[in-house]
Amino acid sequence: MEAFVLDASVAFSWCFPGDPTENTPYSRAILQRVEEADVVVPEVWAFEIANGIFIAYSKRKRINEADIQEYIGLLESMPILVVR
Repeated sequence: MEAFVLDASVAFSWCFPGDPTENTPYSRAILQRVEEADVVVPEVWAFEIANGIFIAYSKRKRINEADIQEYIGLLESMPILVVR
């Protein structure tokens, strides 16, 4: 199976309303590709995701607690391999 590296900014585009990359052909194609390929992320990726969620929730007020749970659930459902 083919593998690719998932950038945190693309993952954010799937869940953060109003994100400049939200619902672009590229982000939709990557989301579809998650179902067809192995997804690899660097170890720091989890910190990037946590920081992005923190900023979107506490500083920018773009998401609420329910959104956070939905977003984390989406990411947890994906076959993501963390590479050290």
